Amino acid sequence: MAHRYPLARILASMHDEQGRVTIDGFYDGVQPVSPTLRDQWEALDIEEALSGVSVTGGPDEGGLGTVELMWGRPGVDFNGIVAGNAGPGERSVLPGSATARLSFRLVGRQRPEHIRARFRRFVEAGLPAGCRVEFKGSGGTSAVSVNEASPYVSATARALEAEWAQPAPIKGREAPSPWWSS
Repeated sequence: MAHRYPLARILASMHDEQGRVTIDGFYDGVQPVSPTLRDQWEALDIEEALSGVSVTGGPDEGGLGTVELMWGRPGVDFNGIVAGNAGPGERSVLPGSATARLSFRLVGRQRPEHIRARFRRFVEAGLPAGCRVEFKGSGGTSAVSVNEASPYVSATARALEAEWAQPAPIKGREAPSPWWSS
């Protein structure tokens, strides 16, 4: 009975009780968010941005805030699962195949090829005898990180403040002026 629905079991085992991804090596290259940036993120009012979508009861990785989870932490999203006959009427037939579509949100120094290899090993290790797996998809994009001390972040904050006549929600940190500025 333990192997009746291997895809569902493998997907369910991909996260622990706190929402952390259980794939070995998944967090390689992930750096913690600085306390200054975390404070700025937590001060944001995200209700409007979420447009009424509730995140209550979702994973929190042990108490992290919603913005940090979305912007500063990697994740695995299940975009779709298909198996068996989903049409109307009752069925008592076990599906012969199942498909899942996933996407991975990368942060920091995570590399798509590293995550892909770790994910495939994770799935293959969970396959019971008699089952096989086929993977599709390649490529991917590495995460883009902008240092909060970047002069571009500070310049953006100043431009937002000038345009909207109110403090920018994220300030950045002023870097020393470059030698060519006056």
